[in-house]
Amino acid sequence: MIDVIFTGLPIAMLLAAAYWIRGGRAARTPGAWSMVALISSFAISLGAYSTLTHGVQEAIALHLAHLVNNAAALTASVSALSFLLILTIEELKDRRRTMRPRLIALGIVLLTMVVCFFATAPADRFAPDEGNYHNEPLTMAVYAITYGLYLSFALADCLRQTWIGSKKTPRRATRIGMRLTGAGFLFAMAYSLYKVYDAAATFTQHGGTVHNARCTSAITPVGCAFGVTVPALAMLFVVVGLTMPVIAWTITQIRRRRWERKTLNDLAPMWEAIIAAVPGVVLEVDETEPESAASDFLLHRRVIEIADGVWSTRFYRSRPVQDLAIAQVGATGAASADSPQVEAAVLADALAGMQASRDYELDPVPLPPGTAAREGDLRAEAQWLLSVAANMSTSTPRPIPPAVTV
Repeated sequence: MIDVIFTGLPIAMLLAAAYWIRGGRAARTPGAWSMVALISSFAISLGAYSTLTHGVQEAIALHLAHLVNNAAALTASVSALSFLLILTIEELKDRRRTMRPRLIALGIVLLTMVVCFFATAPADRFAPDEGNYHNEPLTMAVYAITYGLYLSFALADCLRQTWIGSKKTPRRATRIGMRLTGAGFLFAMAYSLYKVYDAAATFTQHGGTVHNARCTSAITPVGCAFGVTVPALAMLFVVVGLTMPVIAWTITQIRRRRWERKTLNDLAPMWEAIIAAVPGVVLEVDETEPESAASDFLLHRRVIEIADGVWSTRFYRSRPVQDLAIAQVGATGAASADSPQVEAAVLADALAGMQASRDYELDPVPLPPGTAAREGDLRAEAQWLLSVAANMSTSTPRPIPPAVTV
């Protein structure tokens, strides 16, 4: 279980970082590099204790893995804050002004930790327990307290930004992701407070946890639960919480493009029937523009052309045809003038009348009810046209009546 935490999670996080690099570069996602720094720092923090890297670090300096782990954890907390500020502060200059003192403090804390680490004799760094307390020199106590206090401050800052962001965002996936992230920060707060408590126990020589006992599981002894499992859970929740909205957005875009392509195909017969009667509704398009081939652009254009074609038939929309369609549809179910079956019959007859140069109707049927309400809503208008198109293939235009002279 411990090897899974220290080796499996870092690999998964590096894959997530690679996803952010690829997706952020392609979509120019705001905060992509902050997320890359955050996830990479988490991977380094956990990977420092991996059996694959631990031996190399110990050959360089005794207990160097502890320093790498702690430094990466602090970097991750600041990277998380940098990403969260993008969600809560719109102006770039305001975000930079907020981050500047925190980055300066991070540099001071990291320098203090490095100095304290190398100023301590290798044998005394993270010294084993003697009796019931953790026996460390003053330099390492300063190291631990500095680390724990700054981490607690940064996490409290992240929790505040998470709370603000979860209340401001309108997207459901983002709200859930922010709440998962907040849960991760709560786990991380428990870890940082544990580190402060443990460091304070060094001064008082009272309390603290046993550090030289080997971890037999993810929760025993208690030092392993707080020193290994809790931060691992914190990292997992934070990475999943911040990445989930992006993955959800990507899935949504894939589904949207699939729906757009299918809608284009389903509307093709109706569009062809309309342009056969009203060829002037076809819009000109600049084929040199890349977006002119995008499915959302093509669908938006086709919906506009169909809507213009329907509007062009307004003087050929027959009331007798509408009454007949209502009666026929009403025989099998509820029918009204705004049902797609009735509209399909009226529109098919109007298009046939235009092609046959039929005289205008003396009492034309108004355009479909709800047209104004759907204006500007591409999906709602496309869904309505799809329902009409599905019924047009079964609609039979009425016989053309004799010309009416006025």
